[in-house]
Amino acid sequence: MSDDNIFLSNSDLAALYCVAKIFPDGENILIYKVNIINASSKKMYFFMKAQHQPTMT
Repeated sequence: MSDDNIFLSNSDLAALYCVAKIFPDGENILIYKVNIINASSKKMYFFMKAQHQPTMT
């Protein structure tokens, strides 16, 4: 497992969704890519990566 692999509970996922909604897609400040993998157990692992794109030229 690399450092990018983060286990999130349902409450953490809800909080992450709320935070993601704060940043409008048009601002291009933070872009979150979340891939959901359903393991054989009941746990779900979220691979989250953030890209920072400067808006000033």
